[in-house]
Order: sequence, then structure tokens, then C-alpha cells
Amino acid sequence: MINLTDLRFSASDHTASEIYNSLFALTWFIFALIFPFFIVGFYAYKIKLDRPLPNLRDNMTIKQLKTIYGTIDIDEIRKNAYTKEKHKKFMAKYGLLLDGIDIPKVGKKLALAVVFVNLLRKFLLAAAIMIFIDYPSFVIFSFNFNVLFYIIFINWNEPYIEHKTLC
Repeated sequence: MINLTDLRFSASDHTASEIYNSLFALTWFIFALIFPFFIVGFYAYKIKLDRPLPNLRDNMTIKQLKTIYGTIDIDEIRKNAYTKEKHKKFMAKYGLLLDGIDIPKVGKKLALAVVFVNLLRKFLLAAAIMIFIDYPSFVIFSFNFNVLFYIIFINWNEPYIEHKTLC
């Protein structure tokens, strides 16, 4: 069905399904070309954000305070610092979703991103099944693409405590 060497766009010579298949093939071809650049950019951004915040008891210059926390107001920094009490509130809200994720290793933002990506991939798979119910090859394609993205995401970030929870 997806043959980029034989695209058909003229309505007078071809049927509507041939034109649709050609547009669909061209769209997915462009997406497949752009996707690796998106992943590289995403991982570069993730690596850039992976610096842990320093301890408040460390000696820092005013420039370091401004760069890391965005302000030099010590009261504001203490108010927004992640304390044990805030951790308990956070775990009361999101503890079940974060079960098995190594939060000290990956950080709070990436832990929530893992949960979001996991829920999003399940939603997209269900949507693909409902939309492409008459076209099983599209369902298989979306399933494979979905699983491949999640495997790359999880193996790159390694957010889980045990390797058996990767599945």
C-alpha cells in the first residue's frame, strides 16, 4: 500500500483511495524523516536538564543562586525547596502512579514524564484501534511504533528500580 516510488495524485486518472493512500504514505514518510531529529532533540534537552539542584547549605555566589533558582531571595528559595513534608504530600497524590520508579535517581519531573508517556501511549493505542478498526495493518503499525518509542524512552532514561518492571 505504501509505495513512495508510485505516488498517485491526479483525480482524473486514479481513484480516491489511491490518492488517499499516496497522501497517507507521503505524510508518514515525512513524519519518519522528522522523528529521529525530534528524539535526538528531546534527549539533548533531557540531558541538559539532568543537573541536580545544589543543597541549600552549600556556599553559592549570587550569580549561582540566580542561575539555579531564578531568584536571589532566600525566603522564596526555602519556600519552594523540595522538603520531606512536600515529598509526603506528593507521594500521597501520585504514589500509586510512581510505584516502581526510582525517583531519587531520575528526579520528580522525569518520573512524572514517564507516567505521562505511559498513559499517553495506552491512550494512543486505544484510539488507533478505534479509528483503524477496519484496517488491521494500521493497528499493527501503530502498536509497533508505540512500543518501539516506549522501549527507546525507557531504556534511555532507565527510570525503574528493577529491570523486570520495564515491561
